[in-house]
Amino acid sequence: FHFKNGEGHSVGAYYDPPSKDLFMKHDVVVDWHPAGKNAKPLHIEAPSLQYREATAEIDLTPTGRMTRENTALEGDNPVIHLHDDGAGHKYVSRIDAAHANGTDDQPGRHLTYAADLVWVYYNDDHLIERVVAEGNAKLTSTATTSQTEVTAHHVELFFDPQGKESLLTHVTCDGKAVVTSKPLPAPGRLLSDTHVLRSEAIGMKMRPGGREIEQVSSHPPSTLEFLPNQPASHHRSLQGNDMVIGYAPQNRIESFRTTDVKTTTDPSAEELRRNHAAPATATGSRILTARFDPQTSEMVFMEQNDNFTYQAGDRKAHAGKATFDKKQNVMTLDNSASVSDATGSTTADHVRLDENTGDFAAEGNVSSLRLPDKEQKNNSSMLSSDTPLHAQAQKMESSNRVNSRHTRYEGNALMWQGANRLSADVVEINRDKHTLTADGNVITQAWEQPKADEKNKNAGAVLTVVHAPHLVYTDADRLAFYSGGVQLDRPELHLKSKELHAWLADSKADSQLEKAFADGAV
Repeated sequence: FHFKNGEGHSVGAYYDPPSKDLFMKHDVVVDWHPAGKNAKPLHIEAPSLQYREATAEIDLTPTGRMTRENTALEGDNPVIHLHDDGAGHKYVSRIDAAHANGTDDQPGRHLTYAADLVWVYYNDDHLIERVVAEGNAKLTSTATTSQTEVTAHHVELFFDPQGKESLLTHVTCDGKAVVTSKPLPAPGRLLSDTHVLRSEAIGMKMRPGGREIEQVSSHPPSTLEFLPNQPASHHRSLQGNDMVIGYAPQNRIESFRTTDVKTTTDPSAEELRRNHAAPATATGSRILTARFDPQTSEMVFMEQNDNFTYQAGDRKAHAGKATFDKKQNVMTLDNSASVSDATGSTTADHVRLDENTGDFAAEGNVSSLRLPDKEQKNNSSMLSSDTPLHAQAQKMESSNRVNSRHTRYEGNALMWQGANRLSADVVEINRDKHTLTADGNVITQAWEQPKADEKNKNAGAVLTVVHAPHLVYTDADRLAFYSGGVQLDRPELHLKSKELHAWLADSKADSQLEKAFADGAV
């Protein structure tokens, strides 16, 4: 057969002149040559073909395949819709097919799609403008360095016809949508994480050229999962609303933003080898933003605002704002920050936690509570092991490193256990050496409560107040050494000296003060 826009052949044919219907019975092959200046031939293959000129439709039954240079579409019972430009030229405007699949090959990118129903829309140059896939829709785009797979109930692909090619501009997905971005091996480059986004509706914007992703967004509640491809990487999961993921060239994630977020980070394979009990980390906040290294897709910085919460094992934190610097592995909390674990809690305006060492620093209206140290066997009135230790200061630093467990309070420091109080400019506690050091305007207030027995039934509590510039207390010998000019006051005793050694009694004794030695200008 030879006709105005092409030629074809088949085994057997029937033509009805009144209706202008052409029926090509078996083994149909047609080459359609559209009239557009940039149009390329359309090659059609099918078991049978029926052309209805009155309705401008070509039916392929029971299956059909259509190929246009680097694009192809095949499926069940395809229908090719034609339209006339008024000058006698017919163009393919749309192709419909059931249980269809298609391909689109461009330099540096291979695109495949499939669904229960597919509609492909063309312009007058027979360039694809839009592809609609519905029912078990699946789209796979393979570039040089990554592969992106999309599944959903309904998927639409939008193209920008330019010259003789159609460039993919954006994709929309609705109904149980899943977008998986997987890196492909490349020489000299470690595999980054695989990203899986799940939502009811997802949109993808492509970079110019249509080969790489520029942005992925979702609006209903969504889940983003990071699947590690390296032993040092972490498995992460984020649940939130209004997710926006920005990509650098080569489909490498560069930025991320979401609202009403909850995150879970599992320990890496390397961390589990070092510590089988390494805990997972969970956070939550109203807003989360993150930046990634575009070379590795590793997260380098994260910020969470508005009602931030954190938990890793027994450590918990809360703040108005939190930032995490992955390079330094440091988390910073601002605005009514609080941190707690099995040993106690701290609140402050600003808290900095070092995830590598476990150290943390607090600044601004610091208030802390340390629970009794179960390892301490002997009790004294200065560092009692059975009473919580409270403290307030402008600054606080704490370290839990091996052989370097200490806490430092600075700026109007105030500590108390029960009724006993200690204030100074600076107070430092060394939990390994069981010592306490205080400097600047040191004041200690110790209450002695006589034991409730017949001997002391009418005795009242006794307050001992000591002022000094410097204090060193060692728990091993229960010695408090005051220096720099000391003043001691207690009922019926007023004492001044340059130095004072005060040995505190065991908690079982009748008096907290066992003995004292004053030296210098007494």
